[in-house]
Amino acid sequence: MRLLVHQARQQYELTNYKLALKSAWYDFTAAWSTYKEGCAAGGIKMHKDLVRQYIELQALTIGPLAP
Repeated sequence: MRLLVHQARQQYELTNYKLALKSAWYDFTAAWSTYKEGCAAGGIKMHKDLVRQYIELQALTIGPLAP
């Protein structure tokens, strides 16, 4: 997640909003899906703090585009 936040921030600084959106929304969502499917396949619960951090980071990174 930190890598995706870093990538989105770099793209925002370069005013390349299309690539910022890719990192902040599409790549975040893909990572979430992979984590969720992995937990389901392994029969384990998703970690509560990780879920909370995901929601917070995605909201913060997408905020400049969708206030």
